[in-house]
Amino acid sequence: MRHTHKLPGIIISDFSPAAPGRALSRELLPNTWQLVDYTTVAGSGTMLATRMGMVPEPVTVDPGLQGWHRIYIALISDSYNFHPGITLQLTNDIGASFFSKAPCQAGEATWTPAECCSEYFWQCADMTGQTVTVSAIPDGARYMTGLMWIRAVPMSDDEVIEYQKEQKRKDTKRLHVHTDMYWLTQTACASGEDLLAPFLQDVRNTDAELISVEVFPLLNDHSLLDDYAGKGLLPYLEPLLLRSSEYAANGRAILTYFNEKAHESGLKVYAALRAALTKCPFPTDYHYL
Repeated sequence: MRHTHKLPGIIISDFSPAAPGRALSRELLPNTWQLVDYTTVAGSGTMLATRMGMVPEPVTVDPGLQGWHRIYIALISDSYNFHPGITLQLTNDIGASFFSKAPCQAGEATWTPAECCSEYFWQCADMTGQTVTVSAIPDGARYMTGLMWIRAVPMSDDEVIEYQKEQKRKDTKRLHVHTDMYWLTQTACASGEDLLAPFLQDVRNTDAELISVEVFPLLNDHSLLDDYAGKGLLPYLEPLLLRSSEYAANGRAILTYFNEKAHESGLKVYAALRAALTKCPFPTDYHYL
């Protein structure tokens, strides 16, 4: 699986041995990962590509690494969207990490922006016995995404010691992370708590000390209902009201789970509320109910 590139470290760029094999194909078949050969200035390989409208099952890649490494991943670039297309998760991660494509820089592409690729830092990890699970995101199925390589740069003993010390230092954790969490209004049941693990996975090893969570002010101004009813607009708001009731019924369980998992990761959680959200002007005057 390892190929020689001009980049430092160990490069996994041939994903044809990923498992299960039934999820892979060199032909364009429904809901499979397409194996596409490529050549770049950094080297060559066989990428895992997802196509528009297709959501193949997750596949596992065994990099066969031992010890601590800095992990990078490369995706094919695209100037047309930043929508996340895939997730990657190590065996010991509490959740997956989302990745989206980045556009080419000016002058890099000679024919089309899709001929470029971009590399991202993922995380530092002890890779002993760990595999990588690659998943396609259903909401990202409108776009094509290709995982081109995983690059692992070995860390020295001193680097590992310093990294582990840094993770234990509380005096460096001073950042404040805020999330609007609008997607909770789309979650109809507490099983949606699975969506929280990727978010926590991405912030737990940062310098974030606390997370403020916007508790959606669903219909906190009930006089709006009377106003809309008087104008004959209430039927048009029914989908929003149903969405609000689903959140109200399940939001407590979801946020309780989030709070517990955040505390396990050493993070503080505060409830946040946006003032006068239901008094937005046109055209969002009732969009945020």
